[in-house]
Amino acid sequence: ASEDNIYYGIQIMAGSRELRSGDPVFKGHDAHSVKSGNIYKYIIGKHASKADAQEQLKFVKKTFPDAFLVKVAGNVISRP
Repeated sequence: ASEDNIYYGIQIMAGSRELRSGDPVFKGHDAHSVKSGNIYKYIIGKHASKADAQEQLKFVKKTFPDAFLVKVAGNVISRP
């Protein structure tokens, strides 16, 4: 994966079917999906720095208490 393709975001959920951006389940957040194996992982934000993503995580946790920080490199998602 190229460096440009690496970012930090907040994973709010994962599922086997793809949901559209703007689906009510996202509660107004702008989430995008990253397909990892046959699971779609839904992520809010694309931050260059971990610190920026952690700042956004505080707000996301108000609507998604189980949300957590992830590092995305291409279609590889890991906990930073």
